Amino acid sequence: MYKNKYIKKIFCLTLLITVFFLFISTSSAVMYEPTKKIDSGTKVIQFNNEKYKINWKAEKLMKNDKRFVYITYNSMKNKKNKGYLHIILEKTSKDKMNIVKYSSPMKLPKNKIIKTKFNTDKYYWSKLRPQISKITKNSILNKGTLRYNEVRYFNRTGTSFINNKTIIKRYKMNWKVYYYSKTSSIEILKKYTDLNKNETTTVAVIFSGQDVRIDKYNKEKLRISLYPHIVGSGESVSSNHKYVKTNLSPKQYYLKVYKKKLETEGLT
Repeated sequence: MYKNKYIKKIFCLTLLITVFFLFISTSSAVMYEPTKKIDSGTKVIQFNNEKYKINWKAEKLMKNDKRFVYITYNSMKNKKNKGYLHIILEKTSKDKMNIVKYSSPMKLPKNKIIKTKFNTDKYYWSKLRPQISKITKNSILNKGTLRYNEVRYFNRTGTSFINNKTIIKRYKMNWKVYYYSKTSSIEILKKYTDLNKNETTTVAVIFSGQDVRIDKYNKEKLRISLYPHIVGSGESVSSNHKYVKTNLSPKQYYLKVYKKKLETEGLT
């Protein structure tokens, strides 16, 4: 009788351990998508009387039509003059491809959907690979400049958890505006500061800040990408995109439209 009890316990324990390890291995397989290197190289380019060493590596996702291109560059004259450009190519339909670029010194990625029947492999070898020197040069030239550093204060009404009374909370909003010369893009890094941290109220503060990127999409449109920050993490979450019909440049749109919005809005 006791022997059967122990056997049952051992069996259940073994089953639980097996299920646990199966869960771990399945989760790892989902989280980790295997890639394969398809290309790599090194090249020296020269412009503005300065030489740069470029290193690149391209990888493909084994299960999907997706390519990752990692480019780094270093000045052979000034060691501080270095940076990176990461590009993701992803086929989204038969005739469309999403291209995402992460580059220094920009803080936010740039998304672009193009019309092409090429798969990512053909696009890489026929379009991107021959242009590595040119796109790296453009990335080097795309210097960011802090143009504006603005601050404003505002109040919000909330209810205290301690005595259920209505209180007014004070907030500070600071936003920095960076302008990029080559792409004419605008990046707005917005941060909220709670000036009443000792007060516990029902005022919901989900986002601690927001990054905004304004790019010229075409002659008649601007693309505005919003990246809110979750409180406590300091990191941006998934972006939302919207398109605005206007002939204004990103810089003009900020000065004539978006700045007024920031000056009048409350906590969002």
